[in-house]
Parts: sequence; structure tokens; C-alpha cells
Amino acid sequence: NCIQGLREIIDTSIPSLLELFGFQHAVRTHLERAIDPDEGVEIDVRDLSGGMVDRLPQTKRIALFRIAQEAINNAVRHASASRIEVEIECRDGLHLRVRDNGRSMGAIEIRQASGGLTHMRTRARLIAAQFDIRYNGGTEITVCLPASECPKTEVLA
Repeated sequence: NCIQGLREIIDTSIPSLLELFGFQHAVRTHLERAIDPDEGVEIDVRDLSGGMVDRLPQTKRIALFRIAQEAINNAVRHASASRIEVEIECRDGLHLRVRDNGRSMGAIEIRQASGGLTHMRTRARLIAAQFDIRYNGGTEITVCLPASECPKTEVLA
């Protein structure tokens, strides 16, 4: 328990996996650590952006990672989700989407402005991203950086 606790402290203070192996790997690793392997939670992490998220400035990449981390923690701890999906794609901006099929606490969370949701909204606002949350058969959190904030892909001649 102590070693696991220490790993969690290290993961939350310095996202070294993010720097070393990239966003998709860091999110997948966090997801695998967050779930109980005996509960059979299905996970899916997809980067449909061709690695664009890893070309963002560090502050934006870390903010997106922290938002994904919080959404995953909420799905595991509060929603009892049996499926969690994380997807990054690039279309008219860079979109991060975290979906789960767990219990939604939409109306309660919106009224109480819970700490986790408030932190996610604040992080999104600090990187000039739009934050959206939907409740429909689970929870879907979407963060979108405008196209002007996305790194440009290099064109080979």
C-alpha cells in the first residue's frame, strides 16, 4: 500500500510518463492504475490526432493530461463505470474526449459545482480551451483547443 501510495504521489506531482512516452501512453497507464483489474473495466485510449497532442506546449499538454486524469478518477471512484474511453482527435481544433458508461450525477454535480469539475473547468480556461460536459447513459467530458492553438504539422516537400 505504501509503495502504491508513493507511486500515486509521484504520478500526480510530476507527469514524467507524459514527457518520456507521450500523452496516449501516460493516459493509458493512469487508467490501468486507477481501475481494479478484478472488476473487468474495459478501457480504450485512442490518439486519432497523429500525435498532435504531444507537440503542444508543455503547459497545455499537462493541463489536458490533468483534465483526463480527473475525469478518469471520477468515472472510477464515483460512477462505477464498466467502460472508460479516452480519445484525442484533430478537427477544427484539438479535442480531448473522456467518456464513461457509469452512473451520472449530472444535476447534483452541476448544482454543487464539485471540486473536480471546477478544477477541470479552470484548467481548460487557463489554456484557452472550451470545456463541455454531457450526461447521457454516462458522462462525456470534452475539451477543445481552438485550431489556432494546435501545433501545425510539418509538410514534407
